[in-house]
Amino acid sequence: VVLLDFPLTVRPSRFLRDAFPVEYEPSHGARIGLAKRRHTSRTMQDSQPQWFDVEEGVVLHVANAFERSDGKVVIHGFKSLPKGESSYILDYTPAFLHQWILDPATGKVVEDRCLNPNELAEF
Repeated sequence: VVLLDFPLTVRPSRFLRDAFPVEYEPSHGARIGLAKRRHTSRTMQDSQPQWFDVEEGVVLHVANAFERSDGKVVIHGFKSLPKGESSYILDYTPAFLHQWILDPATGKVVEDRCLNPNELAEF
């Protein structure tokens, strides 16, 4: 199971300032989590996702994810890089097809790259 934790935040308090409640906050960092599909133990620690730090950006949609025979997990998603905190919502920010390869055995991101920086892939 793939979990996305990217720095696009929703804060109801922004409504009180007459502002849109969603902002891009890159200082919060970005990460992708992998949760086990099958648990072999009933301990809480075994049920926690394994997190991988990745470069900041906004990912709203994943196109595909699969586990390779070597145990690494490949994820394809549409990532955008807003220019500023409010630019993701107020200004159009294009998204491009991105690939992450995560290695659960080492806890490291093997690859984090844009597959085609010249081709817009999402609305």
